[in-house]
Amino acid sequence: MRMSEYAHKKSRWYRTGLPYLLTAVAPLCWGGNIVLARGVADIIPPVSFAFWRWTVAFNLIPVFASILAILFLGERLQVFHLIGMLLIFGGMILFNR
Repeated sequence: MRMSEYAHKKSRWYRTGLPYLLTAVAPLCWGGNIVLARGVADIIPPVSFAFWRWTVAFNLIPVFASILAILFLGERLQVFHLIGMLLIFGGMILFNR
């Protein structure tokens, strides 16, 4: 990809205001996480809650990475993406039964 094509694609996302929205998403997630942790502190021990929060986050990274690569990088959705997502969600569902 030539530099001018990259600059054109980059400017398209800046015109939508998406970077500003994504800048606000991270603090909102962190704030919601703190409120949730305080709300369930009597039910779930804080160390256990942190462990399960990180476990779910690490398992969902490939799913979000695939979705973002399709949306932002223009990759095509392939069968291995779907199989990977199915295995991740299936494993999480079976583990929680």
